[in-house]
Amino acid sequence: MEDKKKEGRYLRVYNQLEELLQKTEDPIARMASICAVLHHKMNHYFWTGFYLLKGDQLIVGPYQGPVACQDLERDKGVCWAGKIRAIFDVDSDSHNSFSNVDKTNLEKIISLIFAKIPSGHEYN
Repeated sequence: MEDKKKEGRYLRVYNQLEELLQKTEDPIARMASICAVLHHKMNHYFWTGFYLLKGDQLIVGPYQGPVACQDLERDKGVCWAGKIRAIFDVDSDSHNSFSNVDKTNLEKIISLIFAKIPSGHEYN
């Protein structure tokens, strides 16, 4: 998908999620909603989900897509780089599906998990 089209779709997804996530402040429920909306609205997403830090393990959390690894081994792969609480992972089944448009917009969407979302707030 071209970046301009992605940008518009991410704007619509963000606005939809902002409204949906007002219904709960529970981070797991918000993660589940984010996964469901993104997975079904973004054609290039094959697997969409979270791994949550439990003790010293990353355990699969809310996700959409085929069966995932139940836990990610410590210090293997990019998921263990840096201080973490959870990892948001998105995979595509095609090469070069992601760009900085995805990165920028996903960061904004993920920030909604722990945000206090005022009613009527607009995407910036």
